[in-house]
Amino acid sequence: MHHLFRLIRLPRETSYCVALTFRRLCSTQDNVEPKKPKQAQKGTAKSKQHQPLEGEGDVINEPKKLKGEGKKKTQAELLAEHVAQEPAAVQKLLQQFDAQLNKSKPNPETFYIINESIADSVVRHLSGHSLDIPHLELGPGPGVLTRRLLEAGVRRIVGFETTSAFQHCVRMLSEQTDGAVRLTPLNLMHLSKFYGASAHGDDSRVLKVVDGLEHRDWTDEPCMRLVGVAHRSVFFQFLVRTVISRELLFQFGRPELLVYVPEAEYARLTAGPTMAGRVYRPYSIISRMLFDLEELDRVPAKHFYPWVKPRRKVEASGSDMVLIRYAPKADPGVPEAELHNLDFFVRHCAVSRTRRIIQQMEEWVPGCGPRLIALGHGVFAPFRELQPQQVLEVFLEFAKWPEYPACSFHAAVQQNVLGGEPELADSEHQLAEDDQHEEPPEHFEPQQYR
Repeated sequence: MHHLFRLIRLPRETSYCVALTFRRLCSTQDNVEPKKPKQAQKGTAKSKQHQPLEGEGDVINEPKKLKGEGKKKTQAELLAEHVAQEPAAVQKLLQQFDAQLNKSKPNPETFYIINESIADSVVRHLSGHSLDIPHLELGPGPGVLTRRLLEAGVRRIVGFETTSAFQHCVRMLSEQTDGAVRLTPLNLMHLSKFYGASAHGDDSRVLKVVDGLEHRDWTDEPCMRLVGVAHRSVFFQFLVRTVISRELLFQFGRPELLVYVPEAEYARLTAGPTMAGRVYRPYSIISRMLFDLEELDRVPAKHFYPWVKPRRKVEASGSDMVLIRYAPKADPGVPEAELHNLDFFVRHCAVSRTRRIIQQMEEWVPGCGPRLIALGHGVFAPFRELQPQQVLEVFLEFAKWPEYPACSFHAAVQQNVLGGEPELADSEHQLAEDDQHEEPPEHFEPQQYR
């Protein structure tokens, strides 16, 4: 078109702009639909209503929704409704400690048990177990569970509490019981931080944690019992790591946990190969190898205070708190000298969903593939499709081979120790890679094993 305008001696830029405008006008007119007559467009009132078919009754217009009807309730409204249904004793504590309990927080440092029925559930599962050992209470708060433990016959309770208002409650109980209750102004959920500080010379908090604890043989009854609410995944990861080296709490024997955990954390502790990639991690595998876990009870999470503040409006909390008994096995089936090797083996082999069993094992012992195939493992089978017990069986079989003492596996373990655990960087990379193929359940919050 612009060539035509050049024939009439228009500048090139002007002819091009005119041609482009003309083309747009033509295309616009082609796409314009013809206007409908006003009568057809306006219609009648009857034409807009639904005309009943033959045999159909009269048309009933649905009532309009009132303003605000069907709107999701805010967390504050849900909390107020729930508090109104709580027992009088709970409401009294919420009024007395309003600033500490009756609030919604995005990430509470401690969850408190202030419902007597929940505390009774913990005490009920102490029946038949030793009450003479020290009981370390995680966040005693106003002392509801503490009093129940004393009534059940527990003689020594160490309350780990950091809130000043609740520290006063623990001190009052200590005076009333002639020292049977002792206050330690620390949060035991930060045990890994205390341990890290002790490696740099600041061991004051670690000494406070272990003060008064007594040694017992590993095969004896538990040396201590932790009670309360353990809601942080990093706390259980630290337990899995220190049980291998028998450090901190495990240097005194086998501690037992009788604690409430979030449903998501319970799923991680009991995860299997059919679970989402973010849930079935090396930490889950080692935990199931070395610890016994028993589910005892389930309670809606809304009965623990303070409430967790969600990122958006919700109708109700669908998650539970699970009461578990969690203790290291007296005999996990692995010699104590091989625990560090087992730890590296699991973290290295199960860090990725795509790491193959035979391919990885032949890097350490060339030509071992036929032995593994004879045990029933496929040529391309990945480690992450094995149950924790099956992973343990592969390691124990590996440790029996004559090549095991001199193979390159031990050099990799030593390099891992000296190099600051390079597998952790690989695990973070593989975690992101796994997320591209598999979406975890919405309520799970991943915590990488460290």
